[in-house]
Amino acid sequence: MLKDIKLEEVKDIGIAVVKESEAENDWKVYLINLSDHRLENVIINSSGFGVNDDNQSIQTGTFRHYIESVKPRCAISFEIIMEEIFHLSNRFWLSYYIDKKIHERKYEFVPGSISKEFFVAVPFTGNQGVMII
Repeated sequence: MLKDIKLEEVKDIGIAVVKESEAENDWKVYLINLSDHRLENVIINSSGFGVNDDNQSIQTGTFRHYIESVKPRCAISFEIIMEEIFHLSNRFWLSYYIDKKIHERKYEFVPGSISKEFFVAVPFTGNQGVMII
């Protein structure tokens, strides 16, 4: 039963949208593992949603990613993202195991948040981007 599943707190794990180069539309989404733990059976669901100029609701498709294992203190790219959807809310649901305990968290980049104005150095990538920890 769902009530019997105890979700553990997510610590030192982030999602970053990174500008890979000066080329147009060269953006990637990274899972950032700042912890000393290996992440196992990682599942990430991503989607975008919002409204267009006519105030009509719009939604992107949902992408699902599976990563068998993520080493401690590393970053792993799992998706390419297009600038054309930065005006939407971009949501990433992350689920993974550490020592057979499930961890889960939602990360959401709100409209306008993926911008050079908010860039930071993204660990383990050598690039700048917007990161949520």
